[in-house]
Amino acid sequence: MKIRMTAFILALVLLLAGSLSAVTALADKGLPQQIASYFSDGDHKDYTILDCVELDSWGSDNCVFVLVRNGKNQNLLYQFKEKDGTWKRQFYTSYAVPQTKHDIMLSIGFDGYEWPTGTPITKPQLSVMQLNADGEYAELCVTYQLEGGKWMLHRIWSYTNWQSMLVKDGAITYYETIESSNVKGTAKGTFQRDIRYINLGSFPKTLKEAREKLTSEPDLPASNELKSQEVKFTGGQSYNVYSAPDAASLRGANGKAKVSTNGWIQVFGKDSGYVLIQYSIDSGHYRFGYIDESSLPKKNSVSDLYFDPMAAWTVGKVTVTDDPLYSRSALAALPDNAPVTWLATLGSWAYIESSSGDLFRGFVPVSSLSTGRTFVLQYLPDSSGRPVWYGELVVYPDGMFEYIAVPAQEGSLGNAIPAALNICDDVTGQLLSGCAGPDEDGTFRGTGWMPSSTTGLLFMTFDPEGNEIGTQIDAQW
Repeated sequence: MKIRMTAFILALVLLLAGSLSAVTALADKGLPQQIASYFSDGDHKDYTILDCVELDSWGSDNCVFVLVRNGKNQNLLYQFKEKDGTWKRQFYTSYAVPQTKHDIMLSIGFDGYEWPTGTPITKPQLSVMQLNADGEYAELCVTYQLEGGKWMLHRIWSYTNWQSMLVKDGAITYYETIESSNVKGTAKGTFQRDIRYINLGSFPKTLKEAREKLTSEPDLPASNELKSQEVKFTGGQSYNVYSAPDAASLRGANGKAKVSTNGWIQVFGKDSGYVLIQYSIDSGHYRFGYIDESSLPKKNSVSDLYFDPMAAWTVGKVTVTDDPLYSRSALAALPDNAPVTWLATLGSWAYIESSSGDLFRGFVPVSSLSTGRTFVLQYLPDSSGRPVWYGELVVYPDGMFEYIAVPAQEGSLGNAIPAALNICDDVTGQLLSGCAGPDEDGTFRGTGWMPSSTTGLLFMTFDPEGNEIGTQIDAQW
């Protein structure tokens, strides 16, 4: 059933405001001259005033709302407040009102009962009513409620492609029809309600859309380094997001990653003039990344990030993601044995930095990293391509190394009797580890320490008389 304009508006006014005179008072006394002049001079002289309404007797929240249409047929809502006898513009927005060529009306009410739920109204409510093409009835009504000095989206009634809904912090309740008080369902998540920053065009119109789009704070796995900090961002802003604290670093979303402060944002700390955040893209996709520190609200108390960097290498090919908790979408890929810096651990994920190509930070499974760089000895053959030793050499970031080596019978040691194995710096020749002989199963085992300047280890084999035998192999990094 579509209600005729006069009946619907009168009923809505009475239900929302409880008093017709309270809503039409501004029309009786006219728009204040200072505000009228604002729209008749200079840059605003081509603006058409569609409607205006005033909230008075409400202390510091007293204000005037003016709805206008500019020369480009764009609808804008302005708020003015009076201070020391002067009316000053507080804000204006085109996003909080329907963008339509249809007529639009405003009303303010502060008592009565909401239609059709019968809920008592105890706070002022601003209603923006879009009429149908013929101006016969209100086909869409968007209501903002004054809460703590801010006008927050509260209700939407619709005969158009919107569903009827009640909006509260963290939840949107959808009703079966515009005339029904029966609940169809509720969607929970984080979204913007403030009239200054809300974008009706991107607000979920249906229960199905809300459940797909709305996001909530995820459960964060255990981490000693990545601790979230409470920060309340100013709405209506958008910032570039980088994978590392550097504007030249890799960016997600094919180099276009951005965060809107109208959505959910989690802050972890500052690093080199940037702030590490996690934010939601949709219900199945989040992203970790960095925004410029200047994006933080004033008087913030965000602490510095604390990392204990450790050198590590990849074990096999690995995909790096900036969304370890949900989509795990690829940010970059690393080959086997690629050097990285292990910055932090988040549950089963390692937070790493790579700078061997594009600079980026991201997450890989802990199981895909080794803090020791592993060399498989059979892949260090002689000049004929035959293995000299079987086994492994593992080099650790602190300078320690360890090895297990078994002579390859098909190689240059096949007919010899290895009695000792020395591990030396492959440039200086400095002896770093020596093994005087194999154990009972013919395996040479040992550990050693090397200076930070060492970039390769040379394997030298000796017979019982101390003569060097076989082929030297060199593990370099």
